[in-house]
Amino acid sequence: MTSTAPTTSEMPAAPLTPTTSEMPAAPPISSNPNSTPPTSPSLNILVAGVGGQGTVLASKLLAQAALLKGLPVRTAETIGMAQRGGSVFGHVRIGPSVSPLINQGGCDILIGFEPTETLRALPYLKIGGTVITAIHPIDPPQLARHAQTRAALTPAATTVLATNPNPLPDSSTNLTATNPSTLSNSNPNPLPLDQLRAQAANGRIGVLVEVDGDTLCARLGSTRILNVALIGAMLSTNPPLLDLAALTTALDRLVKPQYRSLNHQALKAGVEQTWR
Repeated sequence: MTSTAPTTSEMPAAPLTPTTSEMPAAPPISSNPNSTPPTSPSLNILVAGVGGQGTVLASKLLAQAALLKGLPVRTAETIGMAQRGGSVFGHVRIGPSVSPLINQGGCDILIGFEPTETLRALPYLKIGGTVITAIHPIDPPQLARHAQTRAALTPAATTVLATNPNPLPDSSTNLTATNPSTLSNSNPNPLPLDQLRAQAANGRIGVLVEVDGDTLCARLGSTRILNVALIGAMLSTNPPLLDLAALTTALDRLVKPQYRSLNHQALKAGVEQTWR
């Protein structure tokens, strides 16, 4: 007597659905149909200056401080002709982001190392955002060389510069608003700093902090600490996600030991705004 294997139709069918223990748990359903999922905090900072001012180091310090706090961060620099005094932009995006570049209108804090560069980067600032800017302009290299040549050929020009070395109005205060009546309506080409003040007066800029970098650098005896002082001034506005402790540690990690004490002084001076 021979036995035969069961045909396919006689084979027992395998279960088509997993058991209850194998079923993935369904996500909880909110009782509020209009609720939105929570979003992670984020902070977009744009650093704007010219080549040689330390903008790249400033971006690295901000990014390092965010990493020390366990936050995701993306950075990018657009350096252009930085070695010839050209514009330098540093993008620092703390928190969830897809691209390292900040879109126009997406910047929370704008740190400008020079008023013209601050004004140039203003389209990136969101409405009501915070601006930290140095108040003293830096002449382009060609213009600076022309001024030196003119001063050498015209002794009177040296006398004028000596009696009035700073044509800008004396302003080293932290401004959140500015009286529009102080702006000259008859001037068709207002200075970049005046334009920034006008933007603060009409609400385009929510907080405007002006830093007298020349006075601060002279007081500390170095022209190379403006970048750290501006970061300190940013901390004075109490930004989210960043604090003094994290930035102090970031300084110790990125700055050479012989320069740490000076940079700590600059950071503290920026926070306390002791350049006034």
